[in-house]
Amino acid sequence: MSKIFKSPLIIAASLCFAIAIAIPFAVRDVEKSEVKAIKNKVIPTITLAPSPTQAEEKVQGQVYNAPTTAPTAMPKVANAQSNTVSPTVQPTSQPAIQTFQVSLLINGSAVGTVTLDQGANQCDVLTKAKDQGKISSLLMKYDSSLGTNGVYQINGQGKENSVWWVYKVNGQSPGQGCSLVKANNGDKIEWSYQGS
Repeated sequence: MSKIFKSPLIIAASLCFAIAIAIPFAVRDVEKSEVKAIKNKVIPTITLAPSPTQAEEKVQGQVYNAPTTAPTAMPKVANAQSNTVSPTVQPTSQPAIQTFQVSLLINGSAVGTVTLDQGANQCDVLTKAKDQGKISSLLMKYDSSLGTNGVYQINGQGKENSVWWVYKVNGQSPGQGCSLVKANNGDKIEWSYQGS
């Protein structure tokens, strides 16, 4: 009997059997410790401005006193799943669009002032005049030979296939088309029909 228990093969088999039985228990203990480690990494949410009736809060089963003064910086809260810190988003304000006004004349007759956004050009003056009800109709198209927009008709006057409208800004004729000349506050713009 004693020779059987001293056999190296029996001893090795007994050790393997003992290890096989112990492994599931060891794995279960490791899993439990990993879950505890993950739970301990979660940062609790802190109330910044407690209500007068809110003396305490429970977080993760523990009681703590709510702060009596607001902290100077917003605390960062960790995401429990990814264990990363969420960034604080700061709102941005949009700058107000600045407008300005120009006066518009068509064939020597004043049609009124036109309100434009900053950066508008002389063609925009006519488009906005139409939008604001200062003129009744407008036909303006891009002319590749001129490299700018051409004004074909204003208030129904003009031809659909010929450019006969010219303009002056503050009494001067610009050397470029209307889409290439910037409009400025207080400009006096006059469009005149030169066709027959």
